[in-house]
Amino acid sequence: MLCAAQAAQDQGRAAAAANQLEAFEAHLAAQRGKNVPADEADLLRTGSGAAREKLTDDPAPANVL
Repeated sequence: MLCAAQAAQDQGRAAAAANQLEAFEAHLAAQRGKNVPADEADLLRTGSGAAREKLTDDPAPANVL
């Protein structure tokens, strides 16, 4: 998911990159406390969410990934 997000962002496809980050966040939420410790999942989701917001808020986003 993260590699796909990076590839989409490199190609200038911010919406696709944001969608991949959203999928990553959903995956982390599902694995929180199971295969991913809760504190680590929360930290990763926070960082991913910040990057996703930057991609969707900026009409011509810089390389944020």
